[in-house]
Amino acid sequence: MSALGNPERKLKIIHIAGTSGKTSTTYYIASILTTAGYKVGMTISPHIDRITERVQINMTPLSDDEFCKSLGDFLVELSACDLLPTYFELLVAFAYWHFAKTGVDYAVVETGLGGLHDATNVAQEKNKLCVITDIGYDHQHVLGNTLPEIAAQKAGIIHDENKVWMYEQSDEIMTVIKSTVAANNAVLHVVEDTYKKEPAGVNEMPIFQRRNWHLAHAVCRHVIGDILSENQLRKAMAVQVPGRMDLRNINGKIVVMDGAHNGQKMDAFVAGVLDKWPGVPATVMLGMKKGKDYAEVLPLLRRISDRLIITRFSTSQDTPISSIDPDELAEAAQRYNFKTIHVAHNQDDAYRLLLDAPHELLIITGSFYLLGQLRGAHTELHG
Repeated sequence: MSALGNPERKLKIIHIAGTSGKTSTTYYIASILTTAGYKVGMTISPHIDRITERVQINMTPLSDDEFCKSLGDFLVELSACDLLPTYFELLVAFAYWHFAKTGVDYAVVETGLGGLHDATNVAQEKNKLCVITDIGYDHQHVLGNTLPEIAAQKAGIIHDENKVWMYEQSDEIMTVIKSTVAANNAVLHVVEDTYKKEPAGVNEMPIFQRRNWHLAHAVCRHVIGDILSENQLRKAMAVQVPGRMDLRNINGKIVVMDGAHNGQKMDAFVAGVLDKWPGVPATVMLGMKKGKDYAEVLPLLRRISDRLIITRFSTSQDTPISSIDPDELAEAAQRYNFKTIHVAHNQDDAYRLLLDAPHELLIITGSFYLLGQLRGAHTELHG
C-alpha cells in the first residue's frame, strides 16, 4: 500500500466483518448510500459471476474494458514494489486504489476472511466505521475453534476511535467485542433487533435479509441521517444480492440459488424458504466445499426437502477450490432420511436432473463456487 501512496488513507471506509450476512449487509449499505446520491465504491468476495464484482461503483461492476484499463494502470504503478501479493491482496489493493483514483464519497468494504489478518484491514484510519454481522462457526482451521477466538479475529477490524455497529450477540462474543472496543477507544453501537421504524416493504424481504437490511440502515442513518423517503428506501431494499435467495423462473419452475455453506447460514436460508413457501415440496441440488461441516447442513435441508441431487465442483479464485466427494456426501445424507438421493458427478447432468424433478420449487445451494460455475455455464441462471 505504501508503494501505491496508501490510497486506503484517503477514503471514508465502512468495513464489514462477520460470519453470516456480511455480503448482504455490504450490498445494502452501498445501495442506501447510492440511492441517497453519493458516489459509492464497493468490494466483495468471493465474486459469483465475474471478477469485476470485486470493484463496483454505485452498485455496478466495472465494465470489462474499464476493469482491464484500470488494472493495467494499477499494475504499472505497483511494479515499483518488489513484494509479490497474493490474488486477494492484489484485488483488495486494486479496489482501494481505484476508489481513491475515481474519488468515491464512501468505500464499502467486505472482509475476505476473519478481519484481524485480512488484507482489507490495512484500512486503519480513525474515521473508519466498522460493522460486525452475526458471528458463528466457519473457517475454524484459520480463525479458531471457539466463538471467542473467532470473535477476536472479526473484531480485529476495529482500530483507534472507530465507531462500531452490531446486534447484541452471545455473552462470550460480546465480551470479546467490548474488550476490543475499549482497548482501541472505539465506540460501540448495539442495534435493537426490531424493525418497527422500517418501511412496510421490509416484510416482503426474506427473514434473514430483514436482519441484514436493518443493520445496514442503522449504519447509514448515522452517516447520512433520515434523508430518504419511504419510496427511496424501498428502492434501496430491492437490490438483489447475488446468490442470496436469488430467484429465477425457468420453464415455469421457481429456481432458488443460495450459497449457504455452514449451519448458521443454512438455518437462516431454510427459515426463509419455509416462510416464503410454507408446505411447498422442493428438490435440492447440493455441492459443498471440502472442509465444510455437512453434518450441520444436511438435517436443516431435510426440513424443506426429501429429494437431493448431489454434485461436485472444482474452481479457483484466491486459491484452488474443490468440493466434497459427492459419494461421501450422499452416504452422509442417507443418515438423515432423504427419500431420494441422486449423485451426479457432472454438474450439467445434475442441473438437468434438477430441472426434470417433479417439484415446482427447485433449490441450488451449499457453495457460492457451485453457483458461480453453474451460472457461468447456464445463462438463464444469471437473470
